[in-house]
Amino acid sequence: PLVRRADIHRLPFAHDSFDFVFSASFDRALVPALLASEVERTLKTGGVAAMLVSPRRLNVGNAINPFYSLSPVVALFRNSDVV
Repeated sequence: PLVRRADIHRLPFAHDSFDFVFSASFDRALVPALLASEVERTLKTGGVAAMLVSPRRLNVGNAINPFYSLSPVVALFRNSDVV
C-alpha cells in the first residue's frame, strides 16, 4: 500500500526508505524528539518531510509569528534543513 499506519515513535521501516514523509500527528506525539529522530532515520538523503503542527497543541497560543513559535519543533530536527 502507498499509505501505512504505524507507531510514530517506532516506525517499521529501514533507514533511508523514503523520499517523502508526512505526519499530521507531530503535535500529538508522546515523545516528539523520538518522532523527529524516526523521520530523519527513514528519510533518504535529500528527502522531504512535511509536518502538520498545531500551535494550540504546542501551548504557544495564537502566535503572531509562527516561525518563532515553532522554534522548539525545528530544534528537534538536528540532521535536517528546515524551511
